[in-house]
Amino acid sequence: PNIPCTEASQAFEMTDLVFLVIFTVELAMQLVYHGYKLFLDGWLFFDFVIVVLSWSLSQLQIIRAFRIFRALRLITRVKVMKNLITALFDIMPRLGAVTALLALIFYIYAVLCTNLFGELELSGDYFVRLDKTLMTLFEMMTMSWARLARECMDQIWWAWLPFVTFIMITGFMVFNLIIAIVCDAVSALEHKEDL
Repeated sequence: PNIPCTEASQAFEMTDLVFLVIFTVELAMQLVYHGYKLFLDGWLFFDFVIVVLSWSLSQLQIIRAFRIFRALRLITRVKVMKNLITALFDIMPRLGAVTALLALIFYIYAVLCTNLFGELELSGDYFVRLDKTLMTLFEMMTMSWARLARECMDQIWWAWLPFVTFIMITGFMVFNLIIAIVCDAVSALEHKEDL
């Protein structure tokens, strides 16, 4: 049977309130156990902020949509997720270097493609200006490049070469480098725990 929206909404509100009370009781118990040291532990402080914001902003309708973020508290409870988040924060400097490399590759190919294909009669203004070319390259990086490559190849037979090299460099090399950095950080974190 269909539940009217008001009944479903009331059931959701009641369930939300029950979980908020449970989280609050848990936080109070953590505060009693840890005392002021609760604020020194990043994960416990994260829990504290989530619960306090949930109570503080519960009456604001637009902010209430963000209460789903309370599910982020699971990160502090599930060790694998906690380790993954810790590893992600540990690799930020190395990811910065990879991001700089990716930005450089994008700029080089944007200048190249604007010069090579900017004058072509295409179905859209993909390469007429540097900003449009950067957006086109971003779309190509998400693997929707074949139609555009064929359209350019109708006018310049070797147009496939810049497209294929860009996809190989960004899609395979750079992203595999990012995955390798993340895997290395997770492995180092697990090795550190074994000691």
